[in-house]
Amino acid sequence: MDFNADNVESIAGTAFYNCTSITGYSFPKVTTIESVSNGGLIGTFKNNTSLLTFHAPLLTSMTGTGKCFESASKMTAFYAPNLAGNIPGASFNQCVALNEFTVGPITSIGGGCFYDCSSLTSLILNHVTSIGTNAFYNCTGINNISLRALTICGDTITNNNVFFGIKLGCNITVPVALQTVNAGAPDGDLVYAQTSRNAIINYI
Repeated sequence: MDFNADNVESIAGTAFYNCTSITGYSFPKVTTIESVSNGGLIGTFKNNTSLLTFHAPLLTSMTGTGKCFESASKMTAFYAPNLAGNIPGASFNQCVALNEFTVGPITSIGGGCFYDCSSLTSLILNHVTSIGTNAFYNCTGINNISLRALTICGDTITNNNVFFGIKLGCNITVPVALQTVNAGAPDGDLVYAQTSRNAIINYI
């Protein structure tokens, strides 16, 4: 079953939580989504286990506490070409089928955002300046991650799990400043990716 809402302009809270029969959403006028995870248990579209596609061409912001699409395990395509700013933490956690991800100038990605998104093959996020811990955890299918504006990689110096379990040999493109950001050494998350996952780090 598809859900089309031509006149809705904003979505908040847990509006579509556990809507397990919906296969597609089309929101031609929605500009904002505020997801409330309610102590980590609920998100706006969490557990939409039949969802295949999400289409919101005018969406510009996702706010709130995250987990917006968590466990939408069959969603293959997310289309929001004007989405900008921050994507809250765990927004696409366990979206294991997601392989088409279209957004605008995203500037920050919360922790665990793409956790277990094992079908993603490429992410071009060249406006992102900061990414949280576990952002790409177990992205086992990803070949290319481009982060040309990145300045903050992970939440702490000691927790180096941003790229934990990514595909072996993944290409990661980041600014050259991250090559010496850790007291003259590369950022620890990039060191992990290079040494433990054989990632190819392209400093530009």
